[in-house]
Amino acid sequence: MMFTSSNDRKVVVLDLYQAKLNVEEDKFTVVLLTAWSESGAQEILYSGLIEKLLSDGVANFVCVGKFSEYLHDEIDELIYHFDEKHGTELVTKVVTTFHEGEALEDSVNYFIYGSEIHDRGDEKLLAVLNLNHSEDSKVVSVLKSA
Repeated sequence: MMFTSSNDRKVVVLDLYQAKLNVEEDKFTVVLLTAWSESGAQEILYSGLIEKLLSDGVANFVCVGKFSEYLHDEIDELIYHFDEKHGTELVTKVVTTFHEGEALEDSVNYFIYGSEIHDRGDEKLLAVLNLNHSEDSKVVSVLKSA
Protein backbone atom coordinates (compact mmCIF):
# COMPACT_ATOMS: atom_id res chain seq x y z
CA MET A 1 0.00 0.00 0.00
CA MET A 2 1.24 3.50 -0.81
CA PHE A 3 -0.04 6.96 0.01
CA THR A 4 1.18 10.55 0.26
CA SER A 5 1.41 12.22 3.66
CA SER A 6 0.17 15.74 4.32
CA ASN A 7 3.75 17.03 3.82
CA ASP A 8 3.89 15.37 0.36
CA ARG A 9 6.19 12.50 1.33
CA LYS A 10 5.46 9.17 -0.30
CA VAL A 11 4.87 6.43 2.28
CA VAL A 12 5.00 2.75 1.35
CA VAL A 13 3.71 0.13 3.80
CA LEU A 14 4.96 -3.43 3.31
CA ASP A 15 4.35 -6.57 5.29
CA LEU A 16 7.51 -7.85 6.96
CA TYR A 17 7.16 -11.22 5.28
CA GLN A 18 7.17 -9.71 1.79
CA ALA A 19 9.35 -6.65 2.35
CA LYS A 20 12.67 -8.11 1.26
CA LEU A 21 11.15 -9.18 -2.04
CA ASN A 22 9.43 -5.86 -2.66
CA VAL A 23 12.17 -3.40 -1.71
CA GLU A 24 13.95 -4.35 -4.93
CA GLU A 25 11.66 -2.00 -6.84
CA ASP A 26 12.16 1.23 -4.86
CA LYS A 27 14.81 3.17 -2.99
CA PHE A 28 13.88 4.45 0.45
CA THR A 29 15.60 7.01 2.67
CA VAL A 30 13.73 6.46 5.95
CA VAL A 31 12.36 3.18 7.32
CA LEU A 32 9.97 2.60 10.22
CA LEU A 33 10.28 -0.78 11.94
CA THR A 34 8.16 -2.02 14.82
CA ALA A 35 9.24 -4.28 17.67
CA TRP A 36 6.41 -5.27 20.01
CA SER A 37 8.29 -8.37 21.23
CA GLU A 38 11.87 -9.58 21.27
CA SER A 39 11.01 -12.36 18.84
CA GLY A 40 9.38 -9.81 16.52
CA ALA A 41 12.55 -7.74 16.57
CA GLN A 42 14.66 -10.82 15.88
CA GLU A 43 12.51 -11.68 12.85
CA ILE A 44 13.46 -8.32 11.35
CA LEU A 45 17.13 -8.71 12.25
CA TYR A 46 17.52 -12.22 10.84
CA SER A 47 15.54 -11.61 7.65
CA GLY A 48 18.42 -9.92 5.82
CA LEU A 49 16.22 -6.89 5.25
CA ILE A 50 18.44 -4.45 7.18
CA GLU A 51 21.50 -5.34 5.11
CA LYS A 52 19.49 -4.95 1.90
CA LEU A 53 18.22 -1.53 3.00
CA LEU A 54 21.74 -0.42 3.97
CA SER A 55 23.00 -1.47 0.54
CA ASP A 56 20.22 0.57 -1.03
CA GLY A 57 21.15 3.73 0.86
CA VAL A 58 18.65 4.01 3.72
CA ALA A 59 19.75 6.92 5.91
CA ASN A 60 17.39 6.64 8.89
CA PHE A 61 15.84 3.70 10.79
CA VAL A 62 12.97 4.65 13.11
CA CYS A 63 12.25 1.84 15.61
CA VAL A 64 8.91 1.82 17.43
CA GLY A 65 7.43 -0.44 20.11
CA LYS A 66 8.11 -2.07 23.44
CA PHE A 67 11.37 -3.65 22.18
CA SER A 68 12.42 -0.77 19.94
CA GLU A 69 15.56 0.02 21.96
CA TYR A 70 16.69 -3.60 21.54
CA LEU A 71 15.99 -3.42 17.78
CA HIS A 72 17.78 -0.06 17.54
CA ASP A 73 20.88 -1.40 19.32
CA GLU A 74 21.00 -4.50 17.13
CA ILE A 75 20.63 -2.43 13.94
CA ASP A 76 23.57 -0.32 15.11
CA GLU A 77 25.59 -3.54 15.47
CA LEU A 78 24.55 -4.65 11.97
CA ILE A 79 25.72 -1.29 10.62
CA TYR A 80 29.16 -1.80 12.24
CA HIS A 81 29.42 -5.28 10.73
CA PHE A 82 28.20 -4.00 7.35
CA ASP A 83 30.94 -1.34 7.40
CA GLU A 84 33.61 -3.92 8.23
CA LYS A 85 32.43 -6.24 5.48
CA HIS A 86 32.04 -3.61 2.75
CA GLY A 87 34.68 -1.05 3.73
CA THR A 88 32.05 1.66 4.17
CA GLU A 89 31.50 4.25 6.88
CA LEU A 90 27.74 4.11 7.24
CA VAL A 91 28.07 4.27 11.02
CA THR A 92 28.73 7.99 10.60
CA LYS A 93 25.90 8.52 8.10
CA VAL A 94 22.97 6.33 9.12
CA VAL A 95 20.71 7.46 11.97
CA THR A 96 18.82 4.99 14.15
CA THR A 97 16.26 6.14 16.70
CA PHE A 98 14.02 4.25 19.10
CA HIS A 99 10.64 5.38 20.34
CA GLU A 100 9.84 3.10 23.25
CA GLY A 101 7.07 4.18 25.58
CA GLU A 102 6.06 7.10 23.38
CA ALA A 103 2.54 7.62 22.13
CA LEU A 104 2.15 5.88 18.78
CA GLU A 105 1.01 9.15 17.18
CA ASP A 106 4.21 10.89 18.33
CA SER A 107 6.41 8.11 16.93
CA VAL A 108 4.61 8.13 13.59
CA ASN A 109 4.75 11.92 13.45
CA TYR A 110 8.52 11.75 13.93
CA PHE A 111 8.71 9.24 11.07
CA ILE A 112 6.60 11.39 8.74
CA TYR A 113 7.68 14.90 9.73
CA GLY A 114 10.89 14.74 11.77
CA SER A 115 13.04 12.34 9.77
CA GLU A 116 13.57 14.40 6.63
CA ILE A 117 16.92 13.91 4.91
CA HIS A 118 17.68 17.26 3.28
CA ASP A 119 20.33 16.19 0.78
CA ARG A 120 18.13 13.50 -0.76
CA GLY A 121 15.93 14.30 -3.70
CA ASP A 122 12.69 12.40 -4.02
CA GLU A 123 12.37 10.81 -0.60
CA LYS A 124 10.27 7.73 -0.05
CA LEU A 125 9.41 6.44 3.38
CA LEU A 126 8.99 2.74 4.10
CA ALA A 127 7.06 1.23 6.99
CA VAL A 128 7.81 -2.48 7.42
CA LEU A 129 5.07 -3.99 9.57
CA ASN A 130 3.64 -7.33 10.55
CA LEU A 131 0.19 -6.62 9.15
CA ASN A 132 -1.27 -9.54 11.14
CA HIS A 133 -0.25 -7.94 14.44
CA SER A 134 -2.88 -5.78 16.17
CA GLU A 135 -0.39 -3.06 17.16
CA ASP A 136 0.84 -2.77 13.59
CA SER A 137 -2.74 -2.42 12.38
CA LYS A 138 -2.92 0.64 14.65
CA VAL A 139 0.30 1.94 13.09
CA VAL A 140 -1.30 1.74 9.63
CA SER A 141 -4.29 3.76 10.83
CA VAL A 142 -2.06 6.43 12.37
CA LEU A 143 0.12 6.56 9.25
CA LYS A 144 -2.90 7.12 7.04
CA SER A 145 -4.10 10.01 9.18
CA ALA A 146 -0.69 11.72 9.47
